[in-house]
Amino acid sequence: MRHIFIDFDDTLSDMNQFVQQFTRAIAYFLQPKFGGALEDWEMSAFDMVVSIMEDYNHRFASNPLSGYCMWLNNRDAESSRLIFDKMGLPLPDNSITLAAETQQFALSRCNCLYPGAVQVLAEIRKLGAKIHIASANDSIYLYSALRGAGIERSVDILFGPDLVDCAKEGPEYYEKIFRHAGVSASDVVVVDDKPEALEWAMYSGAKAVQARMALNSQTDMIPNVQGLITNLQDLPSLITTII
Repeated sequence: MRHIFIDFDDTLSDMNQFVQQFTRAIAYFLQPKFGGALEDWEMSAFDMVVSIMEDYNHRFASNPLSGYCMWLNNRDAESSRLIFDKMGLPLPDNSITLAAETQQFALSRCNCLYPGAVQVLAEIRKLGAKIHIASANDSIYLYSALRGAGIERSVDILFGPDLVDCAKEGPEYYEKIFRHAGVSASDVVVVDDKPEALEWAMYSGAKAVQARMALNSQTDMIPNVQGLITNLQDLPSLITTII
């Protein structure tokens, strides 16, 4: 059996549109509870997302084993603090619980899947392959995001750096998730938009397919991948030639 490890952002889902929907939904959740202008909440939520991403990059770039789970444990508290500081409001006593509830609400209202994503996943499964999400986002976030898009039952495992305590910032990530899933790298096809992620996957022994669906993507086809797709609906036929 082959195992398809597919990325979420800019591979299954348009990341730019997703962030816009996500931050808007955060605003709709928090504004009725705490007052203020909806636009201000949305901007505060956007700034929070940017800050969290910058903090992630600062900590884990070229250093994937520097404590992802520990960082994740502090993320909810930090995300609340960033939003409420930006709004000039005191941090609620239940800020960690509120952050988790806000994220779940917001993600459940996001759906930026590329055209045909649901059918593509179904076709890949018909080929006898198992589908795993291999993302830089944690498994709880991913489950809510996939549930919002209506495809949570189309995949087998959500990696989820929290499952292996390793950020998606090096070949160690793929080595660990393959081991966690109990699969041999030689039986894996990784689908991702980021060249460095594909290189890490291939270094770990997997085959790779390069995705280039984002409108602003100008990435050249990298060496040794099995193919490049610019339309997600071309993926099943390409995988057929690989497996």
